[in-house]
Amino acid sequence: MQKLNATNDKYLAQQKAQGNAATQLAAAKASGNTEDIEYWTKQYEEITKAVEKSHDEMLASWEEVLQAASDQFDLSIEITIQKLKDSISAYGLDGLADRYEKAKVESEQYLSQLDKEYELNKLLRQIEGSIDDTDNLNAKRELIKLLDKVNEKTAEGVKLSQYDLEYMQAEYELEMAKLALEEARNAKTTVRLQRGDDGNYSYVYTADQDAIDDAQQNYEDKLYDIRKLSEDHIAEMSDLIIQNEQEMMEALAGIDKNRADYVEEVNRITTYYLNRDMYLRQEMDKAVTNSGKVYSDTIFGQLEDAGSLEAGHTKLETKVKETTTTMVTDWNTWKTKTEAAMKEVGSSSETFTQDIESDMGEIKTATTTLATDINT
Repeated sequence: MQKLNATNDKYLAQQKAQGNAATQLAAAKASGNTEDIEYWTKQYEEITKAVEKSHDEMLASWEEVLQAASDQFDLSIEITIQKLKDSISAYGLDGLADRYEKAKVESEQYLSQLDKEYELNKLLRQIEGSIDDTDNLNAKRELIKLLDKVNEKTAEGVKLSQYDLEYMQAEYELEMAKLALEEARNAKTTVRLQRGDDGNYSYVYTADQDAIDDAQQNYEDKLYDIRKLSEDHIAEMSDLIIQNEQEMMEALAGIDKNRADYVEEVNRITTYYLNRDMYLRQEMDKAVTNSGKVYSDTIFGQLEDAGSLEAGHTKLETKVKETTTTMVTDWNTWKTKTEAAMKEVGSSSETFTQDIESDMGEIKTATTTLATDINT
């Protein structure tokens, strides 16, 4: 700003000197004094060159001020919009969106009470109907066991994931396929001519081999489906565990050091991602158990090599705690040094924004004044 004022003053002074030289030159020409004419002609030319140079310098200074004003305006708008975002909620707009997204993810980990009741009641009716329809005592016993298992899940407060539901549905379908296979084997629906031990031929009822083959294939399909369900769930949870850990690292690294609630934000982020890690590992553990495998049989288990899914979570939790403790210590050191530097120059992080807005006002006033001077 001082540079602009200085170049402007210089330009105006030289314009005045140029006008004076022009007056003197005109007077010399009027008197016909050759010596004076030569002198003032030379003076006028030199001053004119100086005026042109100072004019260019003044314009360059003005452009610098205009650019600074533009930059300050952009920063001012950014600060103003950020203030608006911060006023949306106690967490600010960005914080609200982030918390909403995380709460949404957590709520979708398990079925809602409405969905849970609807799906389980539907499954219960199917199982109860099958128990009533069959005379096979072994099948009745297995279906009653499944009925008890489903009833346990209906209790208030018992959480049910989509995998839990699909696995119980698959268990029911597998049991019904097994029952259908037994009934096909025991059914005597086909009449065939057979020779008896006495050498005589007679017509007898036998099982329909085609029906048995169809039932066998159906049973094997259901057996494959239930195993594939767990295998897919293991793979999905493995992917999500790794993705969750990556997102946690990125979220921690992305915390703005200038926010006053830095420590609280560190704790919020780690709590969310560690809780999600525990959920994902519990889901994976159920699928591993249902598939008849153990942790070390899975690709994820072999690579993580923590001994178990629970041990893997404990290890992660410990490492995260060590990391965040270091982060908070480093942040406190940075804050102390920054505040000391601000104090040294008579400012602070709280008054920084006010200083920018004040500078913006000064630049705007000076630019308006200079434009008026040039136009006149």
